[in-house]
Amino acid sequence: MAEVPMVFNQEGAAFVLLPTGIKFPPIEKGWQEKAHSYQEATAHNGNVGILAGNGFIGLDQDDPSAFEGLELPLTTTWQTRPGRFGMWFKASDDIPEALAGIGKKADQAQLKLFKAGKPCGEVKLQRTYQVIPPSWKRLEDGTRADYLLLQDVPPAEIPLAKLLADLQALGITFSSKLESNVEKLEEMGREAHQRRAESDESRARRYADAALKDEINSLESSNEGNRNEQLNRSAFALGQFVAAGVLSEAEVIRALSNAAIYAGLEMEEIRATITSGLEAGARHPREIPEQTRRKAEDREPEGPTVLTAFQALINNEDKIKGECVWEWRSQKQRIQTAIKTGYLSQKGEAKAHKFLKQFKGILGDLGIDYDNLYPLLLKPKDNKEEFSDEIKEKAREVLKNEDPVQYVADSCGRLVLGAEAAFKKLISCVSAQNIHQSSGLHPKLTGNSSGGKTWTAYSFAHHLPREAVIKGSMSAKAGFYHSDGDRVFRILDDYQAGNEDLDTVIKQTSSEFHEPYTHRTVIKQIAAKLEIGSEQTWAITSVNNDQDIQVLNRGIPINVDDSVELTKLVNARTVERYGMGEAAKPVDEAVLVCRAMFQILRDEGRINIRVPFWERIEWLDTSNRRNPSIFMDLVIAHTAMLRYQREKDSEGYYLATEDDFQAAKALFTDRDGEELVKRLTRREREVLELMVRNPEGITRADVTERLKIVPQQVSQIFCGQKGQGGLLQKIAIKETQISEMMRINEEQSRTVYKTVYSLKDYDKFAGFDAVVRLKPENDSGESGSKEESREESKSTDSSKQDESKESKNKNKNKNKNRESLSSSSLEGESTLSHAEEKNTFVTFVKATDSEEDTFVVTSSTLSSAHEESKSCVVRFRTDYRTDLDSTMHDFREGDEFEVVWWRAEAWAKRGIVDIAEAPA
Repeated sequence: MAEVPMVFNQEGAAFVLLPTGIKFPPIEKGWQEKAHSYQEATAHNGNVGILAGNGFIGLDQDDPSAFEGLELPLTTTWQTRPGRFGMWFKASDDIPEALAGIGKKADQAQLKLFKAGKPCGEVKLQRTYQVIPPSWKRLEDGTRADYLLLQDVPPAEIPLAKLLADLQALGITFSSKLESNVEKLEEMGREAHQRRAESDESRARRYADAALKDEINSLESSNEGNRNEQLNRSAFALGQFVAAGVLSEAEVIRALSNAAIYAGLEMEEIRATITSGLEAGARHPREIPEQTRRKAEDREPEGPTVLTAFQALINNEDKIKGECVWEWRSQKQRIQTAIKTGYLSQKGEAKAHKFLKQFKGILGDLGIDYDNLYPLLLKPKDNKEEFSDEIKEKAREVLKNEDPVQYVADSCGRLVLGAEAAFKKLISCVSAQNIHQSSGLHPKLTGNSSGGKTWTAYSFAHHLPREAVIKGSMSAKAGFYHSDGDRVFRILDDYQAGNEDLDTVIKQTSSEFHEPYTHRTVIKQIAAKLEIGSEQTWAITSVNNDQDIQVLNRGIPINVDDSVELTKLVNARTVERYGMGEAAKPVDEAVLVCRAMFQILRDEGRINIRVPFWERIEWLDTSNRRNPSIFMDLVIAHTAMLRYQREKDSEGYYLATEDDFQAAKALFTDRDGEELVKRLTRREREVLELMVRNPEGITRADVTERLKIVPQQVSQIFCGQKGQGGLLQKIAIKETQISEMMRINEEQSRTVYKTVYSLKDYDKFAGFDAVVRLKPENDSGESGSKEESREESKSTDSSKQDESKESKNKNKNKNKNRESLSSSSLEGESTLSHAEEKNTFVTFVKATDSEEDTFVVTSSTLSSAHEESKSCVVRFRTDYRTDLDSTMHDFREGDEFEVVWWRAEAWAKRGIVDIAEAPA
């Protein structure tokens, strides 16, 4: 409890509460408006200050020798430290009038006192305070200094005007001798006021001129092959300013034409592209934003800021001496940048204030009180793309009443043929950024060189608002130095694994998806912490999708279709586009609506989603623990895109629907999904398909010839990178050594050894479509209920019943023939047992020389061969697609089918079927 002397208990007196042993800052924010009573000050366990104002004024004598000859009445007086004093008075005249007499503002908080250019004290007037007994503080040498009451008398009344006149008579001034510095600071204030007083028209013109300059720079620096696209983009953007009336069409055409010629484009191409871009941009006039500082009541900070202090130090750099010179020189360039931009982040402003403390004395000489600096007004750095009201309204209409996922996919599909599923996966990856429950999804695009993977990624990014996407190359630590923000879609084109620093960044940011990633380093011998924002989505494109060098924890595989058939269609479409004079990446209404939709959803912040039917989701695959999470992220990502069409529960959670489940399942179990389920790359699948088509086996030379790849790639497919991974570790494959005699000439020959790789009964899709299923709401797990459901369905549609029976009988007969062929057609080979089949793959062992091409089997296998040749009827528990004897079959839940016993038993173990009729 503070024993505040009773002499301070005067009517109208107000107090401020401070921490123990601290002079500044007070314990409360907004302390000027939170004055405390004498009783509250006495009850406070810490330092206490007496507020100036309400008629009370204070005089601090930091250098008593400067005040010699000053006649003052007896008043409340205390020692602030040895040789320094504080005095408390009550003004008997009008304070604003007294201040006006010396050319000061009526709301002046305090007057800094100088004699011979050196500070000697202050006069406290209002909105400031003096620390009073029984407070204490630590001095520079570490010793304690107590505030001691010297004159225990009430505050004397004194005319402020006379006090100020008497001080001036002693040679005391109310500013330093560096009057020029004050004039410069005042001039800075006048210039700032003049800038604020400029008309809206001139501000808009400057904004447009800056945009014109940026677009010209972008065009002149664009890469070859991207220049026409950049010209179209720039023409569209500037066309919006032309439509808004702040740029003339003539000046835009002239500037763009000159820049395009400089970039190396042909004149005919330039004219067509500029005309098209301007016309498109004119349909969406640009809204000219107001600057943030002027938007909020056109006000400025209440007093000097850290930037004011920096400017004063720049103007008087010769005053900086001693140990702080090095610190000043090391930070000078940053200081000049901050002054030029007029902007500091809140964190940067706090660091600047701490940095200025070492210059406290110099700032005092320059008339700036370090302890009384004011915060900068917020001026956010914003790269947010802007859209017209018409575009935003159309975007909301799509979100509310249409399928936004399909809308984006259709717009992207105009640029890339045959990639709808790829675009829907990319949409899910971005949508997952906005969901609290998501762990993040990251696309991995793979395909041959020039196969379209990069174009697919960039075409999708073309439909995102500019603040949400980062394109171009990137060094390992670049993300820490560029403030790209949260929820960013980063494209790494032709990524090459092996950059350990970049690999680490990708791994950490994708693992801790909702948290910023911090990097601790040293910059110019100063410890520093750098951050990459949260929700960083990495889109990696590469020629080889190497699963063994896994830089993404939650990668979604996207293999670009580079088939001959699609290539023909793409080439024809390319010729058509040039013939029609279309831009490679149009910026039309559909593209802008897509961007606006993503921005609207992004601006709503992160949302919460629940899956109310989660107990009915049955996960059948056990190959990977991460897959269920990836699949569920696809479900809720679809929900987030259609949130305007989804219900909310009482806690504000959006509720996923079965439509979201089916949409996610379609993406998860497409032709690329096998990489998630079986961890097979596209090339590995192609080799397996080659072996299925050639049961006699293939050599590495066969693979090289058939797939048109180099031998080194074949070795990597079979053996993985550096002996890790590869088909031989993932699939049980039979390796048979063969030798061939090659005659060199009539007298000489040599033996060539080859390895033949083969496998049989590889069920390409087994466990794939049956990865996950949604059980019916009334599913009791008993076949009887399903039977009743089927009987009821049969009674409602007799024609479909007959058709279904006929189709089923055909399938049964056909399958019986195939199964009998499968069990007896291979001459010289024993039938393998499949009763212990795991992960749908047959287990093989390497044949010895004597066995040639036969498989090694055990006695238990031979003894059970007869039993396993029996057939039985199975009933499918889920939709299922599989390859039987090189013929694809699509089964539906509830279908019955006759298969050999070993296959029925393997399917039943994995939950794919129920055995309806056991073998006889």
